[in-house]
Amino acid sequence: MAVLMTLLAISFVNLGLAFGGRNPRLHLFIAGGCLMGLGLMIYPLEF
Repeated sequence: MAVLMTLLAISFVNLGLAFGGRNPRLHLFIAGGCLMGLGLMIYPLEF
């Protein structure tokens, strides 16, 4: 599961860098929100 989360984090960072040229903070915020949501969904599955 940790590997999956790492790959998701890398992909979201790459998306933020690709689309966040003008306003990178906004895209990092969106990516962070998506990662937190995925983490909350995956967290119960780990335990």
